[in-house]
This record gives sequence, structure tokens and C-alpha cells, in this order.
Amino acid sequence: MDLSSNERLTGQVVEKYLIPSIFAQLGTKISILIDALIIGNLLGGNGLAVISIVAPIDLLFMSIGSLIGVGSSINSSLRLGEGDTESANALYTLSVFAAIAFGIILSCGVFFAPFTATVLGAEGNVRNLAVTYLRCYIPCAVFVILTYIPLNYLKVIGKPKAAMGMLLIMGSVNTVLSLILAGLCKLGIAGVAIGTSVSYAATFAYGQIMFNSANDRSVHLSKLSLSLKHIKNTFFSGTPSALNNVLRAVQTVFINRLFVSYGAAIFLPAYSLLNSVTGIINAVIFGVSQTALPICGISYGERDFRTVKNVVKKITKTGSIIIACLAVLLILCRGFIVDAFSLTFEERQSSKEAIIFLALSVNFYLLNNIASNFFTATKRPQLSLLIVTCRLIFFMIIPAYILFPIIHQYAVWTALILGEFLTIITIFIVAKIMRAKNPHIGSLLLDTTLLEGIKFIDFSVENTNESAVYASQKIGDFCEESGIMPKQTMAISLAIEEIVVLITNHATNSGKKELIDIRIIRTASGIIMRIRDGGNQFNPIEYNNLHGEELESDALGIAMITKITKKVEYNRTFGINNLILEI
Repeated sequence: MDLSSNERLTGQVVEKYLIPSIFAQLGTKISILIDALIIGNLLGGNGLAVISIVAPIDLLFMSIGSLIGVGSSINSSLRLGEGDTESANALYTLSVFAAIAFGIILSCGVFFAPFTATVLGAEGNVRNLAVTYLRCYIPCAVFVILTYIPLNYLKVIGKPKAAMGMLLIMGSVNTVLSLILAGLCKLGIAGVAIGTSVSYAATFAYGQIMFNSANDRSVHLSKLSLSLKHIKNTFFSGTPSALNNVLRAVQTVFINRLFVSYGAAIFLPAYSLLNSVTGIINAVIFGVSQTALPICGISYGERDFRTVKNVVKKITKTGSIIIACLAVLLILCRGFIVDAFSLTFEERQSSKEAIIFLALSVNFYLLNNIASNFFTATKRPQLSLLIVTCRLIFFMIIPAYILFPIIHQYAVWTALILGEFLTIITIFIVAKIMRAKNPHIGSLLLDTTLLEGIKFIDFSVENTNESAVYASQKIGDFCEESGIMPKQTMAISLAIEEIVVLITNHATNSGKKELIDIRIIRTASGIIMRIRDGGNQFNPIEYNNLHGEELESDALGIAMITKITKKVEYNRTFGINNLILEI
């Protein structure tokens, strides 16, 4: 009866988030690939070169969006895990206003489109096409950035399918409009840019409607507070994700210039195609690794290292299988992928070779991305920054520049593998040094000092009345061993039993085995009880207050526990009921 590990409950949560997260990422990445297909077939190699040239601008907007959306949502998750809903609301409010402000400022860049195209390395006809694209796309910066707010917060409130819907809308609207405007209306590169712009506006509108209509939101708009602490925390937590986009933009600019400087511009279309295919890889990898962000953030805030470890274990195992299958598929289908573009024979051959190198790097890429997101969620953003910088700059651009005079375009393709593999080696070396210097750093570099001075018990039981009795006895034994007063012990024991019964009868599905996760922490300042289940939205304390007299039980335990609690906190995060009582 006692499920001494919460792996099953953790697995249920991860599975609930994993597939929607992957499909959400695929929605936008496939639309980018379709844009490349449309442009490639309409404008040939020059069109694909434009996509590569203007990519840094898109990455810049995405970087700002990630900085604000990811940074604030991670900190909101941590605050919710600590029971501080006021700060979680303040962080959400700050993110909305910051996104609007940055979007308006960046939209003014439309007046500098010709200068921007030149700085990005565009020349001749490619430059003219790039200027047209930028003039149609830059004005939508505010919607690009704002999209990241509901996209990340829908995951926090347990609506991953709504987040998936956002990016599926982005992909479908972008594809349809690009085909109509660029193809049927003969607008060319301008049609693709307009289609992309409108798709972002539609995506944000849908996401915001879904967020505002959710009945179980754990965060909402409040009075704007320019708290220096909130700004700092958002910045540091969001920087790794934002820097990833910024450095990808830097990497693209440097590689484009590398090809041009050696008179190898013929390989630019192959590099652009590779970036489009990489977008599909990114969708799966980001979908897998970002599943850990909200779950690890809240669990880390609760000092629930067991759940944190189980989440990492689950997504690493599942993600490795998925990405290995995708790598094999890429290699087998590389001819079909490349032939879908209107390229010359030499461009097609180079693209096929590049895809093979990309496929060999993806499993290393997955591990780096999981590590980066994990360290961000567990308050070690400096390690995330190290990972991002190493894999995109130090171990990718530098080797490419060194090797290019020797092996030409193969230097760039080889650097894809070197960047990922050498970064993994670096992580292991840094982790070993950190553990050697600080004996309190445990597995996954979790700081065990956070658990000092506390006693805790956590376990999971099934949704049955027999399990309720068992949980009550187990908690009673723990309270006695921890020196908790007999009166408090009785109140806690009875309350746990009654809460489990209420959850079993009203939250979980009758006849279906589900899990209720129980965690009791004894600290120097008091006792913290957390009861978590994956059933329908249900607050047992509130239900007892409203219907206590109608219950068959006299609800003695819940009545006793509410009299001695300092704080009762209920929230629903990533589709899970969380009840926290502090005594």
C-alpha cells in the first residue's frame, strides 16, 4: 500500500506535460520550416539566404520574450511552492507590463531596416529582400514578446494543452497566410513576413483568452510593483533561456560571415536549411527539457528533492528514446527533406551531409538542454549560462573558424557535434569541482543544507479509504518520533485521514487507481503539511467548511487542525491539487 517513492505520481505529471509541450514547440517550428519551403520554392537559394540573414532578429525578439516569460514563470513557480501567492501574482503582473514596454521599443526598429540588413551581412538582391522582410515583421515585436507570457504561465496553472494550442494556432495561421499572401497574392517575401506577424498576434490573443478563462488560476494580475527583488530574480532566471536565443543569433551571424569571407556563400542555403531542420529538433528537445521547469520550480520551492530527482530521471529517459528515434529518422529521410527545397545539386549534397552531422549531435544536445533548464529551475542560473555559452560559442564557433581553412564547410558541420560533446564534459568537470569544494552539495548539485534542521516524511498512497487509515497511522508514528506534542499529533493524524477520504470521494475518479502524495516537514519554526493529488480541482478544507455538518464523519480532525494552523494554502499547479497547512 505504501508507495515509498512518488515516481508514479511524478510520471503522471511529466506525461501530462511532455506530449503537449513537444507538440506546442513543433507547431511553431514546423511553420518556420514551411516558411523556408515556400520561400525556397518561390525565390530559390536567395530566399533561403534571406531566412538565414534575418533569423537573428526573430531570435532577438524571442530572447526578450524568454527572458521575461520564462524568468517570471520560474520564480512564480518557486513562490507558489513556498506558499507566497502575493509574490507570484506580482511577478506575473510585472512580466505583462515589461513585455508590452519592450515590444513597443523594439517595434521602432522598423525605421532602421536597411541598416539592420547590412549589419547582418546581407548584400545585393539578398539585402533588398531582407529589408522588405524586416519592414513587414519588426512591427509585430510586441506580440512576439507578449506571446511568451501566457505560453509559460499556462503551464504553471496546469493547462499544458492550452499552451500546445497556442503554438499550433501559430503554425496553422502562419502556414495558411504565407501560402495565400506569398503564393496566391504574389507578395513573395513580404507575404511570408506578414503571415508570421499576424500569426503571433492571433497566438497571443488565444493564449490570453485561455489563461483568463481558467477557473483554477493560481496567479492573476495585481497591482504593478516595480520590486527590485522581483526584477532581479526574473532577470537571472530568464537569462539562460534568453541568452540561448541571443547566442544562437550571434552564432548565425558569425557562421554566415564565415562562409562569405571564404568565398563559400554557396553553402549559405544549406546552413539555412540546416537551421530549419534544427528547429524541428529544438521543438522536441525544448518540449522535453522545459517540461521540468514548472514542476522542478515548485518542488524545489517546497524542498521536495525527491520529486525534483524523479522529474529529471523521467524526462531524461523518455527524451533520450524520443530524440534517438528522431535522429535515425532524420538520417533515413534526409534525401526527401532536402529534395523538398528548390536547390542546386551541390546545395542539396551539402545539405544532406549537414543533416547527418546534426543527427549525430542531437542526443548530446538533449542532455545539455535538460541540464540547463534544470539548473535554472533550481537556482543555479550561472551553470545554465555556462552551458549555453560553451555549446553555442566557445565549442562551436571557435572550432569552426579554426578548422574551416582545413576542411571547409565540414568544419561547421563537425562543430555541431563538438559544441555539444565538449559542453557535457565541461559540466561533469565543473560538478566534480563543486562537490569537492562543498561537501553539502549532493546529487544533481542540490544543496543539502536546505534540508538541515528539518525532519520530514513523504510517501504516496492510493485513493482508497483503507489507505486513509494507513496514512493516518504512518503520520502519527512520525509525529511521535519527531517529538510533536500528543494533541498536535492526534490532530494531524485525524486530519490526514479525513483529507485523504475527502480527496478519494470527491477529487479522484471512482474505481480508477490514483495517487495521493503526502509530505510532512518538522522544522525549528513549526510543522508543514502538504497533500497533493492529480484529481479534479478540489480543496478539502474549503469543502469541509461548507459541508462539514452534512458529512458522515464528524470531521473532528480537520476542525482541530484548522484551529491551530498558522496558514492554510490551496493552489492548483500543473493540474495538481496542492494543499499546504503550516502549524
